This record gives sequence, C-alpha cells and structure tokens, in this order.
Amino acid sequence: MAGEVFEREKGMRRAQEEVERSEIYFRTLIESASDATLIVGDGGRVRYASPAVRALLNVESDELVGQLLSDYIHEADLPAVRAVSQQTRSAKGVGPRVEWRCRNTGGQVRWIESVGTNLLDDPVLNGVVINLRDVTQRRRAAQLAEARDAAEKANKAKSQFLANMSHELRTPLNAIIGYSEMLEEEAEELGEEGFVADLQKIHGAGKHLLALINDVLDLSKIEAGKMDLFLEEFDVAGTIQEIVTTVKPLIDKNNNKLEVRVADNVGAMRADLTKVRQALFNLLSNAAKFTKEGVISIDVARESASGREWIQFRVKDTGVGMSGEQLVKIFDAFAQADVSTTRQYGGTGLGLAITRKFCEMMGGEISVESETGAGSTFTIRLPAVVEQAATETVDAAEAGASSDTTAAAAPVAEDAKVILVIDDDPIVHDLMRRTLSKEGYRVEVASSGQEGIERARELKPDVITLDVMMPGTDGWAVLSKLKADAELADIPVIMVTIVDDKQMGFSLGAEAYLTKPVDFDALNDVLKRLSAGASDGPVLVVEDNEQLRELERLALEKAGMKVVEAENGRVALERLSECLPRLILLDLMMPEMDGFELLDALKKNPKWNSIPVIVVTAKDMTPEERASLSVRVSQILEKGAFGFSELLNVVCETVKSKTTSA
Repeated sequence: MAGEVFEREKGMRRAQEEVERSEIYFRTLIESASDATLIVGDGGRVRYASPAVRALLNVESDELVGQLLSDYIHEADLPAVRAVSQQTRSAKGVGPRVEWRCRNTGGQVRWIESVGTNLLDDPVLNGVVINLRDVTQRRRAAQLAEARDAAEKANKAKSQFLANMSHELRTPLNAIIGYSEMLEEEAEELGEEGFVADLQKIHGAGKHLLALINDVLDLSKIEAGKMDLFLEEFDVAGTIQEIVTTVKPLIDKNNNKLEVRVADNVGAMRADLTKVRQALFNLLSNAAKFTKEGVISIDVARESASGREWIQFRVKDTGVGMSGEQLVKIFDAFAQADVSTTRQYGGTGLGLAITRKFCEMMGGEISVESETGAGSTFTIRLPAVVEQAATETVDAAEAGASSDTTAAAAPVAEDAKVILVIDDDPIVHDLMRRTLSKEGYRVEVASSGQEGIERARELKPDVITLDVMMPGTDGWAVLSKLKADAELADIPVIMVTIVDDKQMGFSLGAEAYLTKPVDFDALNDVLKRLSAGASDGPVLVVEDNEQLRELERLALEKAGMKVVEAENGRVALERLSECLPRLILLDLMMPEMDGFELLDALKKNPKWNSIPVIVVTAKDMTPEERASLSVRVSQILEKGAFGFSELLNVVCETVKSKTTSA
C-alpha cells in the first residue's frame, strides 16, 4: 500500500516538473521572440505583455499590464482595429489580421500587424492572445512601390504629352514654312522682289522656331532615357568637311574667318554620326553667333590614352568669352551666360546641354575654357570606337542549326525576279538564298559594297537588300552611289542590318528598313509589295489639317498630278472605294481613324495593300512604331523637316519606282 502511494506521488512530481519545464520552454520562446505577445482580458486591458513589446510600442512590458491596448493605437486606425477585435471575440480560434499605426513612438510612424486568438473560454488564460509584429519596412516598401508606379505612369503620360505636343506644334509650323516657301517661289516668278525678302524672313523664323522645338523634344527624350545610339563607322575628315560646308553661311554672317585643321592620322571612327555632327554644329554655330569679325577654328586629332584611341575636336573662337561665374552653368539646360545674352543673341540655352548629354551617351566628355573678352575654347573628346550593348545578330550556330550552310537553294524559274543580296556575311547569303528561293525569287550575292555596285550594274536586279556595316565601302555609301546612278536609281533597296537607323536609310532613298536577325516574313511582305502592279490613279492626300492638305494638293497639282483629299482614315476608305490611287500621302495622328488604323485596313484588302504609302507626320514616333511602319510604307517624312519641293521629289520618285518595278 505504502509503495503504491509513493509511486503516485513520484508520478505527480514528475508530471509537475514536466509542466514547469514546458512552461519555462514556452515562456523562453515567447520572451526571446522579436514579435510581441499580449494577453488581453474581456475588458480590453492587458493582462500579460512579453518583453518584445518595448521595441514595438515604446513601453516596458510591466508598465503596459493593466492598461487599455487602444491607448497605443492611432485614432485614425481605431475603427478598423475595433471591428477586427469584435470579430475575433465573437468566434473561437484565430481571428483576422489588421495593421495599425502606433502613436507612442516619439514622432516616428511605426506600423504594427496584429492577429488575435480567442481563448476567453480557456480557464487558465481567459483572454485573447494577440501577436504583434513590426511591418513598418514592408509598408514603406509598398509605399515606395506605389510611388514608383505613380512615377512611371507620370513619365508615360509625359512622354505621351510630348508626342502630342510635337504633333500640335510641328503641324502649324509646317504650314507656316510651307506657305512662305510657296509664296516666295511665286513672288520670284512674278518679279515681286520686294516681297521675297520678307517671305524669306518668315520662312527663316519658322525654321528657327522648329529647331528650338526639336531641341526641347530632344532634351526630353534624353532625360526620359528614350534616345538611342545608332553606331556606324565613318571618315572623320569627310564628316568635318560636310559640317563646315553646312555652317559656312553662319560663319560668314558676322564676317568671321574659319580655320580647319584635321590631323593626317585621324582616320575613321565608330560612333553615332548624327549626334557627332549635331554636337559639332552646335559648337560652331555658337562660335559664329558670339564672334564678330574674328577667327573661328576647329582642330581634330587622334590620341591614345588609358589603352584606348580617342578623337578630340577643339572649337576655338575670338568672341565675347565668358566669366568664371558664367562657365559654372554653361552646360545647364535652359541656361545661357546671362539674361542679357539671351536678349542680345537669342536661343533657349539647350544646345550645349544636349551636346554634353550626347558626349556622355557615347562615353566621352566636353570641357570649356574661356575668359571675358578673349573668346572660348570647347573641347569634345570621344572614343574612336564607341561601345554599346551588343545587338542580337544571326550567328552560324543558329543559322545552320537544321542544315549545312552550303545547302542548295530551291530551283527557281528562268523568268523569276532577281534579288541582289549585298552583305559581307556568307551566312546571310545562304539564309537569303534558301529562304527566298522557296518564294520563287532568284538570289544573287555580293560580299562587299564595291562588288555590290558592280553586280547591280551587271544584273539590273528587281530588288537589292543591303547591309550597312561592311568593310571598305559601307552600306550608306553604296546606297548613295546606287541612287546617284541613273541606271540603278529606280531599283528598290531594302536595308537589312543590325544598325537601327531607319531615318538615315529612308532619307537616302531606301524603300524599307529591316533589322537583323532577319524577319523573313516581313522581308517577303516587302518584296511582294514592291513586285505588285502600279496604278494610274490619283494621289490620295490623307491629312486632318486643312491648310496642310491644301498645301500638299497645290504642290502636287502644280506638278501635273491629280489629287483626291480625305480629312481622316474613315473618309480615306470611302475615297479608296471610289477610285484606286497610285500613291497615298498619309498623316498618322487624325480623329475618328488614325494613320495606323488606315494602314491596317490597307494591309487586309488585297486591292489596296500594294499601294505605295508615304507617311508625312509630326508625330514623335517610338522605335517600335517606326519599325512597324518601315515594312508598310515607302518613306517617312517629318513635318517641318522638308520643303514641299522635297516632298514632290519623293512622290515622283516613288511613283516612278513603282511603275518601273511593275
């Protein structure tokens, strides 16, 4: 009997020790956790608080016991917390989570996440166990993400605004420039010399205003990271000569003398030719503006430093110069030397800001030295080979994945249309042969620019595909020579290259512009369009601006062409159902149906999809839009960037080319 009692007491002691150990274990877990634990009684007062509560609520745990938890919750969050608390107390188990701000943190905002478990029926705890966690960092991260999203939306809205503003500003300016040009020509024909000078001033003012608008839009594109580099290799000395020829009238205007010194070893460089040209033009035109009856010089040299080759351009003048205070802000956007400079010489102060950004984009720099009354010296230093992220190209592994690169092309008919492929890459030759021969074309190849010109004269191909980046004579030079040769000028040329400079290609007379790796579906679409029959119908002018529509009609009618007008895409479709035009002049931004929608409608209709389209627009197009248009239109002209005589030449050449290829 005594033994049984002893064993029971021993078992009870063991069980009590086990409970004490468990209590110590769980208390240790609770009190060492970073999350705080509270037990709140039925009246809402705290009955227990773990030590971690001090870091969360800025109060010692023993001080919190006996107080209302609601005293530590921000008044704006109390309604939500009370609603959740009511839900938790009205049901057993774990209740919903709620987040609230603590108002006892010394002025700092701290967010707390709490979740309660209803143990009011538990005879020991008799309360709601609440776990508290600091979620301030998570909240801040969410707020930053929201701010980032809002900024991205704002930036998108800004880009759209700039695109629309580009259209709204350039459209009326184009009318001013166009009407003044036309009136000037008519005044000369009528012998009204008194009007010519005034009309030239209007024309010049319109051009100047357009240049200022383009500067603002360029800067906005750079700031938004929307401007890309289009790298190509070019002869530095030849480029300098072209720039000097362009800027010569500005130099002569103030009776200045221009000195040009280009080192014999300067050679070629690989950079964004357009941006190099614009940067140097900005410096030379500034020197011409601020110098009177003085000397302006440009010195160009090649140098080696830091294991790289550099090209240095130094533009020096003997003009008004600048003080040290003026030099500090000379490269800031919208800042000129001072207010009096703006009044006396004009301009927005954007030229040098854009020039510096262009230099930085190409991995170079621009610096200036100047002294009041002693002229200024600007120095641009650029890498001889500008680098940028690699562009995807067609490589041998990809091209030959399914068969050997010397695989035979499909047989074609004797009277098949001939495609001349000018490219230094033999893989491109093979891909073109194998792909285009399946479509019924005969493909001939040339491995260099000079060979391409010779083969073009020999074969008189129906279409030429042309790469830009080739050793020796590059694609731009080949395109220029093809268009300058009377026997070859009418042959459509499709640029196929990794160099994404469509505007350059179109301005030199390319029919279309595709980028590598070659999209052969797009190439076939272009070839089919070029091979389709021509129409003898009128020119359809689709433009919502009545003044510009009238200007285009007058210019075309003066050249003996019949013109049909449409003020938007919907009306254009009605005109197309009435007659088949030989060519369409198309604006992109129009009400009801814009130019992109009209192009889609043309593409879907077999009667219309071969009509040549020349886009005439003030819209600031994205690279994606330009790439999409490049396979659907014959040429893209920017409003204000051309005269109506140039527009007429483009129309005539396109019609002539279309008739020849039929």
